[in-house]
Order: sequence, then structure tokens, then C-alpha cells
Amino acid sequence: MSVQTQLTDLLSNNNQPKAYYYYYYYYYSQAFSILIFHLKAFIMLLIIFTFLALAIWGLTNKIRMNKREKAEATFDNKSEKEIQREEPKADPFEIMQIGARGIQLLESVHIISTTKNPDTLSSRIAYILEFYPSFVALGMFPKQYGNEAIKAVEEYRQRYPDKGISKNAMALLLTPNIETMHNYLANCIVVSYGEFVKQKMADADKLKRDSAKQRRFSEIVEVGYQMKYIFKYRNLPDTGQTEAIEEIRKQFYYKNMKAAN
Repeated sequence: MSVQTQLTDLLSNNNQPKAYYYYYYYYYSQAFSILIFHLKAFIMLLIIFTFLALAIWGLTNKIRMNKREKAEATFDNKSEKEIQREEPKADPFEIMQIGARGIQLLESVHIISTTKNPDTLSSRIAYILEFYPSFVALGMFPKQYGNEAIKAVEEYRQRYPDKGISKNAMALLLTPNIETMHNYLANCIVVSYGEFVKQKMADADKLKRDSAKQRRFSEIVEVGYQMKYIFKYRNLPDTGQTEAIEEIRKQFYYKNMKAAN
């Protein structure tokens, strides 16, 4: 039996209190049902709008990022073109010298890194320091200098297919820097002296006469002095290299003193 029918029966039977009770129960139930319905609808709409807002935000953000990336790429390309266009012309004669001098630099760096001969080492260091500052100056024209330097690398590889080019040599040619060159040469002096000492010690071990051994030790002492002199004469940085050379030189100096006595 519906609520309306129950109300009609109660009113017809003059049972008004109970009729009012059913009346309020009915309308409050309807109002509560309507409230729940609207609340559910509101929550569903809120969820839908939230998803739509997130989707729109994601799409907008993606579009904005793409625009920014395109703008940055355009700016980079424009900047590179402007730099290339605005690069002044270097002295044509100096540019022409890069190829030949570049090959000579690679040759000299290879010799310096492998030689045990102090005279060869000293002469090659002097030769490099004579023309390398011009490379540093021409490095201010990166496009023109870079093209010629790469040609020098290719020519060197064709001339000496059996010789590789070390990372240090490549860096010294392609990105000229006088401080980097000085540090490299300073380390090569120590390495060269170490190899020279090893060779003379090996030679001394094969000799039977003490006088012959002493001559080898004397050479180690004398060459050590020459190596130290290169640092001072060529104004190379000394971060403990000459001290290391002196320690080795002293050992053989005292060996000679004891043998002489």
C-alpha cells in the first residue's frame, strides 16, 4: 500500500496524528532521495570536469613545451648562423700555415711522448713553443681554423697510417690552449726522464766493469740536470715535477760518490 493510500485511510478514519506522521515521513524521504540524487550527480560532474581539466592542462602543457623547444632550436640555429656570418676573416697567409704546422705539431707531440733522448725532447719542445701561440691566436676564428686543422689531421693519417693520434695530441691541435700545452710538455719531460733512467739502468746491468756502470749513472745525473733546466728556460709550470727529477738524480749522484770512494 502506498503512502498516499495510507494517508487517505487515516484521514477518513479521523486518525490525524498518525496521518501527519506519514505525511512528514513521506516528504522528508522524497527530499532526502532528491538530495542524494543531486549529490551523486554533482560528484559525477566534478569527476568528469576534473578529468577534462587534467586532459586540457596536459595538452596545453605539451603544446607549450613543443613551442618552446621549437623556439630554442630556432634561436640556436639562428645564433650559430649569426656567429658564422659575423666571424671576421683571419689573415689568409696564417690560415694557409695551419695545415703544414698542424702536421708538424702532431709529429712533434708523438716524438715528445715517446723519445728518451733529452736533446730531441728539448729541441721539439722549443719548436712547438715557437709556433703554437699562433694556433691559440687563430683559434679565435673557430670555423676557419677548425677546417684547416681537420685537414691537417686527415693528411697526417694518410702520411703515417701506422701511427695513431692520441687524445692529447688531437685536443692540442683542435682546441689550442697555451696552458694545456705547457702542462702537457711538463708531464712529458718527467715521463721521458723516467724512460731514460730505465734504459741506462738496463744498460748498466749488462756491463761488468764498475767504471762503465758509473758512466751510465753519470749520464743519468747530467740529463736530470738538463731536464730541470728545460722547465726554467721554457717557463713551464712546475707542480712537483722538478722535485721528482731531483730525487732520482740525487740517488745516482750519491751512488757515483760511493763508487768513486
